[in-house]
Amino acid sequence: MTEILCVGNLKGGVGKTTTATQLAFNLAYKRHLKTLLVDLDPQSNSSTILLNTKLNFDKKGNTHAKASLMRAVQDEDLSEALVNIYSNLLDQLDLLASSSDFYAFPRYLEKKFPDNYEKRIHYFKQLTDTLFNKYDFVVIDTPPTISVITDCALYLSDWILVVSQTQQSSYDGALTYLKYLQNDVIDGLKAPKLDSIGILLVMLDKKSSLDQAVLQDIKNKFGKENILPTVIHNMNRLKRWGRTGITDKGYFDKQALKVYDDVTSEILERIKQNEQLTSQQ
Repeated sequence: MTEILCVGNLKGGVGKTTTATQLAFNLAYKRHLKTLLVDLDPQSNSSTILLNTKLNFDKKGNTHAKASLMRAVQDEDLSEALVNIYSNLLDQLDLLASSSDFYAFPRYLEKKFPDNYEKRIHYFKQLTDTLFNKYDFVVIDTPPTISVITDCALYLSDWILVVSQTQQSSYDGALTYLKYLQNDVIDGLKAPKLDSIGILLVMLDKKSSLDQAVLQDIKNKFGKENILPTVIHNMNRLKRWGRTGITDKGYFDKQALKVYDDVTSEILERIKQNEQLTSQQ
């Protein structure tokens, strides 16, 4: 069964894209799961990171898809936008790459279904079903906005991981996002499977009293059980990977990979526990 995890927050620059790419890389590279990263943000930062990652493993590798994501949607064949990032006998990581023309996606859906918002959401799910079913795990990176793009991603997902920086604006964004998930996506759009995997706290500055205060506010508001145990501290290596793609050779590479390996373990354990509870009901 394919597990589909959406990574989100309504505030930009909170480590959402870093988390999405790190989880996808770890699931394939460390856990030997057939993994797909879906970049639904027209800014395509996840795509850039993983395409650079591909070149780190294979300098002559092909980083071009057959078509852009928007073109693939119009052709009703999302596989046209696929790029293989990493594969061997055990591992496979693919990318459904975004590009700037994906900004046209909301308008395209409006024209196709002018009078029915739900049909727009259901249509995108239908486009993804065949492709997604080929993978063990799908990780979706979304834009930091409330839009039809975000709704499409949330509607078809099994899980939502909310990423929050330990700063007030990010905390406020996470709070608004969680309310939106419950009121508009789960209750309003009737998302059939969506459930929360928890909140991941990132970019913590251990020396900042403000960061520590926001960290405590988040724990008090959401409850410790709803927050992943691992907290991602400020790490220069993660910032560097945003420019160079992921590497795995040096000491600092391995340190950063280990942190997200812990996060991946926590996510997989929570999914396992949920499935056990469901089977007992």
